[in-house]
Amino acid sequence: MSKYNPRKCLDHKPTAKSVYFSGKFIHLTILAMCTGLSIGYISKIFRGEKQPSLKSAKRMADSLGMDFNTFVRHLEEHQVHVKKYGTSTPQEKVS
Repeated sequence: MSKYNPRKCLDHKPTAKSVYFSGKFIHLTILAMCTGLSIGYISKIFRGEKQPSLKSAKRMADSLGMDFNTFVRHLEEHQVHVKKYGTSTPQEKVS
């Protein structure tokens, strides 16, 4: 994990490396630096092409300063489901 301020991941001006999520623009490059995940992997998660593991979802939520359950709920609203640790099937519900 990096020493970056979690709030710096939120970019109020959209760029080519930003995604709109939960009412905010998220800068993918900075989120990648904050989480240690690749930009490509994060981009695929937000496009619904990949399902993040619980560990990856937790890293992203923490880096964005969001509550984990709120983060997962927002992902699922965008048809992105979080995988249970060590499985390839989406998690039914996070409580």
